[in-house]
Amino acid sequence: MKYLHFTFFLTLLMTLLVGAGIIAPVNAADSTTWNNEDTAFSGKKAVIEGYDPVAYFTKGKPVQGNPEISYEYQGGTFFFSSPEHKELFVKNPAAYAPQYGGYCAYGVTQKALAPIEPTAWTIEDGKLYLNYNESIQKRWEKDKSGYITDANEKWPKL
Repeated sequence: MKYLHFTFFLTLLMTLLVGAGIIAPVNAADSTTWNNEDTAFSGKKAVIEGYDPVAYFTKGKPVQGNPEISYEYQGGTFFFSSPEHKELFVKNPAAYAPQYGGYCAYGVTQKALAPIEPTAWTIEDGKLYLNYNESIQKRWEKDKSGYITDANEKWPKL
């Protein structure tokens, strides 16, 4: 019964977010794919809301990046808290860039491109996953491997 309540709430929340223009709706009939590596972060002037992607791995926490220390990757702009972090990212961006274009990983399982809260994050098998907020992250943490499998299947179609 709790699952039904949560599913109803999440569906209602996603509907409201789409209606407010906060997230993009997904229509399988006319959706484009994100397989093109040049556009995975397209339209994101500050990926991860300007937080340093490398800091999640090296410091174990979100750290605000500096717009003066930035790098363009796959259509988005990444900010870093230090030149050393930028250098690490430039050498191997795929190792540090968040999954699913920086959108909420759980949202991808619901076929939604939802925004994220930089403090709602997980590193799983060496990959950075972001979530909409801490509440959604708690849901994500209950079955990370299942949600990752689901999101990996749905992401190329969004």
